[in-house]
Amino acid sequence: MRCEGGVLNKPKNQHLYVPKSIIKNFVDPLASQKKVFSARKDRPNKVRNCSPKKVFTEGDVFTLHNERPENRYRVETYISRVENGFAAVYHKKIRPAVKRQECPALSANDLGAVILFFALQARRSLAGRGAAEDYIHSDEAVNDLTDDFIRYERKRYIGYGNIVLPGTYNNVRSCIALGLKRVDVKEMSAKAMLAQEDRTHPNSLSHELCRRGLTIGVIKNPTPKNSFVLGNNPIIEAGSGGSSNLKTNPEAERILPIAPDVGISLVGPTGSVSLISLEDISHIEELNLAVTKQSTEIVANNRELLESLGRSMWWERVAK
Repeated sequence: MRCEGGVLNKPKNQHLYVPKSIIKNFVDPLASQKKVFSARKDRPNKVRNCSPKKVFTEGDVFTLHNERPENRYRVETYISRVENGFAAVYHKKIRPAVKRQECPALSANDLGAVILFFALQARRSLAGRGAAEDYIHSDEAVNDLTDDFIRYERKRYIGYGNIVLPGTYNNVRSCIALGLKRVDVKEMSAKAMLAQEDRTHPNSLSHELCRRGLTIGVIKNPTPKNSFVLGNNPIIEAGSGGSSNLKTNPEAERILPIAPDVGISLVGPTGSVSLISLEDISHIEELNLAVTKQSTEIVANNRELLESLGRSMWWERVAK
Protein backbone atom coordinates (compact mmCIF):
# COMPACT_ATOMS: atom_id res chain seq x y z
CA MET A 1 0.00 0.00 0.00
CA ARG A 2 0.99 3.64 -0.48
CA CYS A 3 0.43 6.57 1.86
CA GLU A 4 -0.29 9.95 0.28
CA GLY A 5 -1.21 13.00 2.32
CA GLY A 6 -1.72 10.87 5.39
CA VAL A 7 -4.29 8.68 3.59
CA LEU A 8 -3.62 4.99 3.15
CA ASN A 9 -4.47 4.01 -0.43
CA LYS A 10 -5.37 0.47 -1.38
CA PRO A 11 -3.40 -1.06 -4.25
CA LYS A 12 -5.11 -1.13 -7.61
CA ASN A 13 -7.24 -4.11 -8.58
CA GLN A 14 -5.30 -6.20 -11.06
CA HIS A 15 -7.54 -7.11 -13.99
CA LEU A 16 -6.86 -9.61 -16.75
CA TYR A 17 -7.06 -8.72 -20.44
CA VAL A 18 -7.34 -12.42 -21.24
CA PRO A 19 -9.78 -14.67 -19.36
CA LYS A 20 -8.42 -16.72 -16.48
CA SER A 21 -10.35 -19.73 -17.79
CA ILE A 22 -8.19 -19.69 -20.95
CA ILE A 23 -4.85 -18.88 -19.30
CA LYS A 24 -5.24 -21.92 -17.00
CA ASN A 25 -5.36 -24.17 -20.07
CA PHE A 26 -1.80 -23.10 -20.97
CA VAL A 27 -0.23 -24.30 -17.72
CA ASP A 28 3.01 -26.29 -18.07
CA PRO A 29 1.88 -29.96 -17.85
CA LEU A 30 5.29 -31.06 -16.51
CA ALA A 31 5.46 -28.59 -13.61
CA SER A 32 4.58 -29.69 -10.07
CA GLN A 33 2.90 -26.31 -9.50
CA LYS A 34 0.61 -24.41 -11.85
CA LYS A 35 2.97 -22.30 -13.93
CA VAL A 36 2.95 -20.83 -17.43
CA PHE A 37 5.86 -19.73 -19.59
CA SER A 38 5.76 -16.05 -20.55
CA ALA A 39 7.78 -13.85 -22.92
CA ARG A 40 7.47 -10.09 -23.25
CA LYS A 41 8.46 -7.79 -26.03
CA ASP A 42 10.11 -5.33 -23.65
CA ARG A 43 12.27 -8.01 -21.99
CA PRO A 44 14.44 -9.38 -24.79
CA ASN A 45 16.03 -12.82 -24.52
CA LYS A 46 14.10 -13.76 -21.40
CA VAL A 47 11.40 -16.39 -20.89
CA ARG A 48 10.00 -16.55 -17.38
CA ASN A 49 8.12 -19.31 -15.60
CA CYS A 50 5.38 -17.72 -13.51
CA SER A 51 1.94 -18.01 -11.97
CA PRO A 52 -1.03 -17.63 -14.35
CA LYS A 53 -2.11 -14.70 -12.15
CA LYS A 54 0.99 -12.73 -13.14
CA VAL A 55 0.37 -12.44 -16.89
CA PHE A 56 -1.83 -10.13 -19.01
CA THR A 57 -2.71 -7.82 -16.11
CA GLU A 58 -3.22 -4.10 -15.62
CA GLY A 59 -4.59 -2.12 -12.71
CA ASP A 60 -8.26 -1.14 -12.64
CA VAL A 61 -9.03 -1.77 -16.31
CA PHE A 62 -12.68 -2.55 -15.56
CA THR A 63 -13.32 -0.48 -12.42
CA LEU A 64 -15.96 2.22 -12.88
CA HIS A 65 -14.51 4.99 -10.73
CA ASN A 66 -17.17 7.52 -11.73
CA GLU A 67 -20.03 5.29 -10.61
CA ARG A 68 -21.61 4.97 -7.18
CA PRO A 69 -19.62 2.60 -4.91
CA GLU A 70 -22.18 -0.20 -5.24
CA ASN A 71 -21.90 -0.05 -9.04
CA ARG A 72 -18.13 0.28 -9.50
CA TYR A 73 -17.50 -3.43 -9.97
CA ARG A 74 -20.49 -4.38 -12.09
CA VAL A 75 -18.31 -4.82 -15.20
CA GLU A 76 -16.11 -7.30 -13.33
CA THR A 77 -19.23 -9.15 -12.14
CA TYR A 78 -20.57 -9.31 -15.68
CA ILE A 79 -17.26 -10.52 -17.12
CA SER A 80 -17.05 -13.24 -14.47
CA ARG A 81 -20.57 -14.43 -15.27
CA VAL A 82 -19.83 -14.67 -19.00
CA GLU A 83 -16.49 -16.37 -18.35
CA ASN A 84 -18.04 -18.92 -15.99
CA GLY A 85 -20.70 -19.75 -18.56
CA PHE A 86 -18.05 -20.43 -21.20
CA ALA A 87 -15.84 -22.41 -18.81
CA ALA A 88 -18.72 -24.73 -17.96
CA VAL A 89 -19.37 -25.46 -21.65
CA TYR A 90 -15.66 -25.96 -22.36
CA HIS A 91 -14.90 -28.34 -19.50
CA LYS A 92 -18.16 -30.30 -19.57
CA LYS A 93 -18.71 -30.61 -23.32
CA ILE A 94 -15.99 -29.26 -25.60
CA ARG A 95 -12.91 -30.70 -23.87
CA PRO A 96 -14.31 -34.23 -23.39
CA ALA A 97 -15.48 -34.35 -27.02
CA VAL A 98 -12.10 -33.13 -28.29
CA LYS A 99 -10.36 -35.92 -26.36
CA ARG A 100 -12.64 -38.43 -28.09
CA GLN A 101 -12.01 -36.64 -31.41
CA GLU A 102 -15.73 -36.00 -31.72
CA CYS A 103 -17.77 -32.89 -32.43
CA PRO A 104 -19.37 -31.70 -29.17
CA ALA A 105 -23.15 -31.68 -28.92
CA LEU A 106 -23.96 -28.12 -27.84
CA SER A 107 -27.41 -26.79 -27.02
CA ALA A 108 -28.55 -23.36 -28.19
CA ASN A 109 -27.71 -22.01 -24.73
CA ASP A 110 -24.24 -23.60 -24.84
CA LEU A 111 -23.54 -22.07 -28.23
CA GLY A 112 -24.84 -18.71 -27.04
CA ALA A 113 -22.46 -18.82 -24.07
CA VAL A 114 -19.48 -19.45 -26.37
CA ILE A 115 -20.49 -16.72 -28.82
CA LEU A 116 -21.03 -14.17 -26.05
CA PHE A 117 -17.65 -15.06 -24.56
CA PHE A 118 -15.97 -14.59 -27.96
CA ALA A 119 -17.73 -11.25 -28.50
CA LEU A 120 -16.74 -10.00 -25.06
CA GLN A 121 -13.09 -10.96 -25.59
CA ALA A 122 -13.01 -8.88 -28.78
CA ARG A 123 -13.65 -5.77 -26.64
CA ARG A 124 -11.82 -6.93 -23.52
CA SER A 125 -8.41 -7.25 -25.19
CA LEU A 126 -5.80 -4.54 -25.66
CA ALA A 127 -6.85 -4.26 -29.30
CA GLY A 128 -10.46 -3.70 -28.26
CA ARG A 129 -9.55 -0.91 -25.87
CA GLY A 130 -7.17 0.60 -28.42
CA ALA A 131 -9.99 0.72 -30.96
CA ALA A 132 -12.24 2.44 -28.42
CA GLU A 133 -9.55 4.99 -27.63
CA ASP A 134 -8.92 5.70 -31.32
CA TYR A 135 -12.63 6.25 -31.85
CA ILE A 136 -13.09 8.55 -28.84
CA HIS A 137 -10.22 10.73 -30.02
CA SER A 138 -11.48 10.94 -33.60
CA ASP A 139 -13.58 13.48 -35.47
CA GLU A 140 -16.00 10.63 -36.21
CA ALA A 141 -16.88 10.30 -32.52
CA VAL A 142 -17.43 14.06 -32.18
CA ASN A 143 -19.66 14.13 -35.24
CA ASP A 144 -21.64 11.06 -34.14
CA LEU A 145 -22.27 12.40 -30.65
CA THR A 146 -23.15 15.85 -31.96
CA ASP A 147 -25.67 14.44 -34.43
CA ASP A 148 -27.21 12.24 -31.74
CA PHE A 149 -27.45 15.15 -29.35
CA ILE A 150 -29.05 17.51 -31.85
CA ARG A 151 -31.51 14.93 -33.16
CA TYR A 152 -32.51 12.79 -30.23
CA GLU A 153 -30.82 12.90 -26.86
CA ARG A 154 -30.00 16.34 -25.53
CA LYS A 155 -30.00 15.13 -21.93
CA ARG A 156 -27.51 12.29 -22.39
CA TYR A 157 -24.48 14.40 -23.25
CA ILE A 158 -24.96 17.35 -20.90
CA GLY A 159 -22.95 15.50 -18.24
CA TYR A 160 -19.66 15.40 -20.16
CA GLY A 161 -17.23 17.37 -18.05
CA ASN A 162 -20.11 19.28 -16.39
CA ILE A 163 -20.46 21.39 -19.53
CA VAL A 164 -23.75 23.10 -20.36
CA LEU A 165 -24.22 22.66 -24.09
CA PRO A 166 -25.34 25.68 -26.20
CA GLY A 167 -27.94 25.27 -28.90
CA THR A 168 -26.16 25.80 -32.24
CA TYR A 169 -24.58 22.84 -34.04
CA ASN A 170 -21.04 24.25 -34.06
CA ASN A 171 -21.20 25.22 -30.40
CA VAL A 172 -22.55 21.80 -29.44
CA ARG A 173 -19.81 20.16 -31.48
CA SER A 174 -17.09 22.26 -29.81
CA CYS A 175 -18.38 21.45 -26.34
CA ILE A 176 -18.65 17.74 -27.06
CA ALA A 177 -15.10 17.72 -28.45
CA LEU A 178 -13.90 19.40 -25.24
CA GLY A 179 -15.91 16.96 -23.13
CA LEU A 180 -14.43 13.93 -24.92
CA LYS A 181 -10.94 15.08 -24.02
CA ARG A 182 -11.94 14.64 -20.40
CA VAL A 183 -13.50 11.21 -20.86
CA ASP A 184 -11.90 8.24 -19.10
CA VAL A 185 -11.34 5.87 -22.03
CA LYS A 186 -10.84 2.91 -19.72
CA GLU A 187 -14.20 3.56 -18.15
CA MET A 188 -15.98 4.00 -21.48
CA SER A 189 -14.42 0.79 -22.82
CA ALA A 190 -15.52 -1.08 -19.73
CA LYS A 191 -19.07 0.23 -20.02
CA ALA A 192 -19.17 -0.74 -23.70
CA MET A 193 -18.72 -4.36 -22.67
CA LEU A 194 -21.96 -4.23 -20.70
CA ALA A 195 -23.77 -3.67 -24.01
CA GLN A 196 -23.03 -7.32 -24.83
CA GLU A 197 -25.69 -8.25 -22.26
CA ASP A 198 -28.46 -7.48 -24.75
CA ARG A 199 -27.89 -9.99 -27.53
CA THR A 200 -31.00 -8.81 -29.36
CA HIS A 201 -29.85 -5.21 -29.75
CA PRO A 202 -28.98 -4.57 -33.43
CA ASN A 203 -25.81 -2.66 -32.49
CA SER A 204 -24.51 -5.39 -30.22
CA LEU A 205 -21.49 -7.28 -31.52
CA SER A 206 -22.86 -10.51 -30.08
CA HIS A 207 -26.13 -9.95 -31.95
CA GLU A 208 -24.24 -10.06 -35.25
CA LEU A 209 -22.11 -13.01 -34.19
CA CYS A 210 -25.18 -15.01 -33.10
CA ARG A 211 -25.98 -15.42 -36.80
CA ARG A 212 -22.91 -17.60 -37.21
CA GLY A 213 -21.95 -21.12 -36.26
CA LEU A 214 -19.01 -22.42 -34.28
CA THR A 215 -15.99 -24.18 -35.77
CA ILE A 216 -13.55 -25.87 -33.39
CA GLY A 217 -10.06 -26.49 -34.75
CA VAL A 218 -8.04 -29.19 -33.01
CA ILE A 219 -4.32 -29.98 -33.31
CA LYS A 220 -4.34 -33.77 -33.17
CA ASN A 221 -0.84 -34.41 -31.89
CA PRO A 222 0.46 -31.20 -30.35
CA THR A 223 4.20 -30.94 -29.75
CA PRO A 224 6.32 -28.19 -28.14
CA LYS A 225 6.64 -26.53 -31.55
CA ASN A 226 3.24 -27.48 -32.94
CA SER A 227 0.80 -25.90 -30.50
CA PHE A 228 -0.92 -22.57 -29.99
CA VAL A 229 0.46 -19.68 -27.97
CA LEU A 230 -1.75 -17.13 -26.23
CA GLY A 231 -1.15 -13.39 -26.58
CA ASN A 232 -2.51 -10.38 -24.71
CA ASN A 233 -4.19 -9.62 -28.05
CA PRO A 234 -5.36 -13.21 -28.45
CA ILE A 235 -7.82 -13.09 -31.38
CA ILE A 236 -5.96 -13.59 -34.65
CA GLU A 237 -6.93 -13.27 -38.28
CA ALA A 238 -7.66 -16.67 -39.80
CA GLY A 239 -5.80 -15.84 -43.00
CA SER A 240 -2.85 -14.16 -41.29
CA GLY A 241 -0.26 -16.33 -42.93
CA GLY A 242 -2.06 -17.62 -45.97
CA SER A 243 -5.02 -19.93 -46.49
CA SER A 244 -6.65 -21.22 -43.32
CA ASN A 245 -8.49 -24.45 -42.64
CA LEU A 246 -10.80 -22.41 -40.44
CA LYS A 247 -11.55 -19.85 -43.13
CA THR A 248 -14.50 -21.58 -44.76
CA ASN A 249 -16.27 -18.43 -45.91
CA PRO A 250 -15.37 -14.75 -46.50
CA GLU A 251 -16.72 -13.71 -43.07
CA ALA A 252 -14.81 -16.37 -41.12
CA GLU A 253 -12.21 -14.00 -39.96
CA ARG A 254 -10.88 -14.73 -36.51
CA ILE A 255 -9.52 -17.52 -34.36
CA LEU A 256 -9.32 -17.50 -30.57
CA PRO A 257 -6.93 -20.09 -29.09
CA ILE A 258 -8.53 -21.51 -25.95
CA ALA A 259 -5.95 -24.25 -25.26
CA PRO A 260 -2.57 -25.28 -26.72
CA ASP A 261 -4.38 -27.71 -29.03
CA VAL A 262 -7.75 -25.97 -29.55
CA GLY A 263 -8.84 -22.80 -31.33
CA ILE A 264 -12.38 -21.59 -32.00
CA SER A 265 -13.83 -19.46 -34.77
CA LEU A 266 -17.37 -18.25 -35.40
CA VAL A 267 -17.78 -19.89 -38.77
CA GLY A 268 -20.56 -21.78 -40.50
CA PRO A 269 -24.37 -21.72 -40.72
CA THR A 270 -26.33 -20.23 -37.85
CA GLY A 271 -26.51 -22.63 -34.91
CA SER A 272 -24.06 -25.13 -36.38
CA VAL A 273 -21.09 -26.70 -34.57
CA SER A 274 -18.27 -28.43 -36.46
CA LEU A 275 -14.92 -29.97 -35.55
CA ILE A 276 -11.93 -29.93 -37.90
CA SER A 277 -8.41 -31.26 -37.61
CA LEU A 278 -5.50 -28.82 -37.94
CA GLU A 279 -2.68 -30.85 -39.45
CA ASP A 280 -0.65 -28.21 -41.31
CA ILE A 281 2.27 -27.42 -38.98
CA SER A 282 3.35 -24.45 -41.06
CA HIS A 283 -0.09 -22.91 -40.68
CA ILE A 284 0.04 -23.18 -36.87
CA GLU A 285 3.45 -21.51 -37.00
CA GLU A 286 2.03 -18.68 -39.11
CA LEU A 287 -0.82 -18.10 -36.68
CA ASN A 288 1.59 -18.05 -33.74
CA LEU A 289 3.79 -15.53 -35.53
CA ALA A 290 0.70 -13.41 -36.20
CA VAL A 291 -0.40 -13.35 -32.56
CA THR A 292 3.19 -12.62 -31.46
CA LYS A 293 3.39 -9.70 -33.87
CA GLN A 294 0.19 -8.10 -32.53
CA SER A 295 0.93 -8.74 -28.83
CA THR A 296 3.38 -7.41 -26.25
CA GLU A 297 3.27 -10.57 -24.13
CA ILE A 298 2.75 -14.20 -25.11
CA VAL A 299 2.20 -17.33 -23.03
CA ALA A 300 2.70 -21.03 -23.77
CA ASN A 301 2.89 -24.29 -21.88
CA ASN A 302 6.52 -24.84 -22.91
CA ARG A 303 9.69 -22.75 -23.08
CA GLU A 304 10.92 -23.99 -26.46
CA LEU A 305 8.00 -22.53 -28.39
CA LEU A 306 8.35 -19.07 -26.83
CA GLU A 307 12.10 -18.96 -27.42
CA SER A 308 11.53 -19.79 -31.08
CA LEU A 309 8.90 -17.06 -31.50
CA GLY A 310 10.96 -14.54 -29.54
CA ARG A 311 13.93 -15.04 -31.81
CA SER A 312 11.73 -14.76 -34.89
CA MET A 313 9.72 -11.67 -33.93
CA TRP A 314 11.30 -9.70 -31.09
CA TRP A 315 14.77 -10.49 -29.86
CA GLU A 316 16.78 -10.34 -33.07
CA ARG A 317 15.20 -6.97 -33.91
CA VAL A 318 16.00 -5.61 -30.45
CA ALA A 319 19.60 -6.76 -30.88
CA LYS A 320 19.85 -4.78 -34.12
